Amino acid sequence: MISSVIPGLVWPAIPNPQHAALLALQFQLEQSQWWSPGQIAAYQMQQANLLLVHAARTVPYYRDFLPDILAANRGSMDWATWRQVPILQRADLQAHGQSLNSERVPESHLPLSTGKTSGSTGRPVDLVGTRLTDAMWNAFTLRGHLWHGRDLSARLATIKIFAQPHPALLDQGLVLPTWGPATEMFSPRGDAVILSATVPVSQQWRWLKAQQPAYLLSYPSNLAALAEESLQQDVGLESLRGVISIGERLTAAQRQLCRAAWQLEIKDIYSAEEVGYIAHQSPQDESYLVQAEHVIVEVLDADGAPCLPGEVGQVVVTTLNNFARPLIRYALGDYARVGGPAACGRGLPVLQEIMGRQRNMLRLPDGNRIWPRTGFKEYAAVAPVLQHQLVQLDSGTVEVRLVVASPLQPEQEAALTGIIHQALRYPFRLQFRYYDAEIPRAANGKFEDFMSLLP
Repeated sequence: MISSVIPGLVWPAIPNPQHAALLALQFQLEQSQWWSPGQIAAYQMQQANLLLVHAARTVPYYRDFLPDILAANRGSMDWATWRQVPILQRADLQAHGQSLNSERVPESHLPLSTGKTSGSTGRPVDLVGTRLTDAMWNAFTLRGHLWHGRDLSARLATIKIFAQPHPALLDQGLVLPTWGPATEMFSPRGDAVILSATVPVSQQWRWLKAQQPAYLLSYPSNLAALAEESLQQDVGLESLRGVISIGERLTAAQRQLCRAAWQLEIKDIYSAEEVGYIAHQSPQDESYLVQAEHVIVEVLDADGAPCLPGEVGQVVVTTLNNFARPLIRYALGDYARVGGPAACGRGLPVLQEIMGRQRNMLRLPDGNRIWPRTGFKEYAAVAPVLQHQLVQLDSGTVEVRLVVASPLQPEQEAALTGIIHQALRYPFRLQFRYYDAEIPRAANGKFEDFMSLLP
């Protein structure tokens, strides 16, 4: 049921203007997801042309080259010439800052909203949004809930890092009256409980048992740690109906842990702070459906050509509705595998798998890069490993960071060395480093089981 703003009217409800706009967007999204890929691409290019003309006229950075590209194509763009637009790197976004902002944001898009990314790449950037980008965020949030059939009257628990945490988030958590702006129009509506991901996992688990949420949202690595806690205690979470992951690459092993602990499938969200939603996991399988009404997503090979289904390439994103800071052909630093047609019948583009960022690739001494296995499934058979992380320090050296239940014997380190060498497909020099309780997370609360420090 929708909450009505007209006294004495319960049904059919009249929503307030903000909620009415969100419902209107949702109605259109419900239609457009079933269009053919060609029809979706045509509307994307129509919207992209409006954005490019605006950027060429009002954004200093783009005035250097977009007018010439548009003029050569008689004032508009098509897919054949789209790749003439230079790719925007994250370093460009940092270096050019204010020159990427529009000098004349349309009045109807105001007010502006600003912030800064968490800097998970080591390159934090400023964020600039508008009332329109906020509305789109809420629309695609709601779409995800509807796709996965969530009960919006139930309780949602969120465990993540907060930029300016309230002291309670580090202890007993906070209770909020709604899940957020995307769902507050509904009646009855569920509440939300939130806790900082910096709280020890054992305390998080006790908090979840006390709160009894229907849905749990957190980082994949944190969800996996909670699932392991649940399995170790041989205690489930009876209230839990769904698990949502954000912010990190989700692995098959993390999915399996949640199945084993709670008999539930993780539903992943692919997003970036500077562009918003990129893809939701499909309602039908583990692939990702690009939110094409909001972004153009290209997956490009080393030569800049579009990857074919099954191929892996770098992700390049264009935001279609941010007229305050248009990000056109922006390279996130992520890599993904292209999928074929959506199994559910939707016409939205498909990403078969999110591979991770370039820093998650292992560089072999011959210069080749691969997506590494860490071999962790075999660790428990030879050593009491509680947590692990592999970090490539240079072309021939990998640091093995471990939390262990008891000190390892030389033969256990030797056995781990063999497993890791086989998994990485090269006999790297391994440097073992031990932590007492937990391997530190990045400042933004995220954790990666492999990362490279090579440029």
